[in-house]
Amino acid sequence: RSVCYALQHERFKCASGYRFLAKRGHPVRNYFEVEIADILCGLSVGYEYEPLLKISADTFFPDFKIGNLLLECTAWKGTQKALALSNKIKKYESAGYKI
Repeated sequence: RSVCYALQHERFKCASGYRFLAKRGHPVRNYFEVEIADILCGLSVGYEYEPLLKISADTFFPDFKIGNLLLECTAWKGTQKALALSNKIKKYESAGYKI
């Protein structure tokens, strides 16, 4: 089962272009993410970028994970995107994560 999640994680990472490079040397998807990654690096904060999280039957890839804190670097356009983000945050919180 964990092999299946690892494959899903790799597919997710290939699904969208990474256009920027963070100071730690890993690629990120957008300028907002590179700014956050570089701030965290400058503060010597250890983080995981797009880790695979399994919460109940759902799989998520938050932008950044720092211990029990999750950061999502996103902007939404329209009600659907805002609702989807709200639902994702509720699931994160139900699993004990701080957002």
